[in-house]
Amino acid sequence: MFKRFWWVFLVMAVAMPILGLLISSVTTYVMPKKYESTATLEFGDRGLGHPVTEAFGRTLQQHVQAMKSDEVLLKVAENLELPNKWGYARTEVLQQLRNLIQIEQLRGTDLVTVRVRHTNKEDSRDIAAEVVNAYQLELRNLQSGGGSRRSGEWIEPAIPLFVHESPVIAQVPISPNVRLNLVTGILGGFFLSPFFSLPLIWLLNASVRKKPALPV
Repeated sequence: MFKRFWWVFLVMAVAMPILGLLISSVTTYVMPKKYESTATLEFGDRGLGHPVTEAFGRTLQQHVQAMKSDEVLLKVAENLELPNKWGYARTEVLQQLRNLIQIEQLRGTDLVTVRVRHTNKEDSRDIAAEVVNAYQLELRNLQSGGGSRRSGEWIEPAIPLFVHESPVIAQVPISPNVRLNLVTGILGGFFLSPFFSLPLIWLLNASVRKKPALPV
């Protein structure tokens, strides 16, 4: 059976990667594109990316958690008029912002990144910028008040905050990964080609057997 229809493997080895490329191209085209904007902040004035002590690292984590707080996110939503723009209630907007915003300390340094991913690249930039602006205002209010209690711990407001990288409008979407999707479609089609070749060979062989013998 295989000796007679060996060419099916060659045909499918070419056809299946092409089919995989077409499928992955269409899938990538219809997938919603997400854009990422990033702000890089430094807490302290000891130099860019200076190593931090364990105690200062705990203070940074307090600030990271404070930047994610409902108080800051509510200011972001109100300043950008997101409830009206998105057509959601404030509670829903807050949940959306929690899903969109990622704030983390760069390991071992005094740097903090604010990343926002959104299908609208202007919104992505605006939200990242407004998180920074809202927290800078929060720090100024803390400095005038001497501190704030969040999650059972005191935040030290006297740490200076510097913006080393302001968010900009992304020109290229961060997802979907076009190159990865296309390569995956081609390789997937190639590796699946033997599995599609076997039933096709079986059908060809069955059709040949059913043909009546020609009279002599």
